[in-house]
Amino acid sequence: MTPDALKECGVLDDVSAPQGGFDPNGAWTQTWRLWAVGSDNHRGIVRIKRSVSDNGRTVDLEVNQYTLLVTYFAQNEVVAELQCRADALTSPRSWRVTSRILDLVNGKEFERARVEESAQVRNGTIRVRTAGGTFTREAPETFTCNWSLFDTVQRLPGERTTALEFDLLQELDELKTGHRLRFREKTSIRHAGKTVPVTCYQQLGRALLPYHYYVDEHHRLLLITGGSRAYILDAAGRAFHDEQVKALLTRRNRQNAARR
Repeated sequence: MTPDALKECGVLDDVSAPQGGFDPNGAWTQTWRLWAVGSDNHRGIVRIKRSVSDNGRTVDLEVNQYTLLVTYFAQNEVVAELQCRADALTSPRSWRVTSRILDLVNGKEFERARVEESAQVRNGTIRVRTAGGTFTREAPETFTCNWSLFDTVQRLPGERTTALEFDLLQELDELKTGHRLRFREKTSIRHAGKTVPVTCYQQLGRALLPYHYYVDEHHRLLLITGGSRAYILDAAGRAFHDEQVKALLTRRNRQNAARR
């Protein structure tokens, strides 16, 4: 997936531009649309709220991630609360994650699909609590998670960036080792009907296709591309997602009516 391919699809123009000032080191809330190759391109949204506590020593991230399960007319809803070090990688120190699957037709939750987990990093280990009990796993010396990287790239200094090396705890669950985030180039992309100058950062590592992060001159993360998917900053992302859910249910009703 590349910005040029997304441009040809028209998806980069079909978003709302961010408004007002932006301080990547302060408090902010942003929403990205998840776009993927396939018959149903809109796959969900990621909303991240950032705040700072403990006299600037802790970064708190509140994540709401909705992913459509189109075939089943359902939605995976993940809520994560992270307390992170105020370091270059926004490294998680503790977190709480809840994941559930919601039937979009009747609004009911699939109870057996609910997962609740909390964890704390201490003395080189990650202590994880789940409904099934408590266990520990070794903490990598330097690690972060994919949601933290949404914050990290918005604070990098462009061409002066020193490459960051780390292990990736994907969605705070699956460990992928040997990752590197570096400055790649200055370029431009389409976003919200305009051609915007951006800085591109590249992430490479094991068990993950290359990811590219495109950050504008105000340090806003406008676009992420990786494999067959993209995350696109959209100030009206939640409203757009709700419209897509309604359209999906309308399509289901038409399909059912046609079978009668």
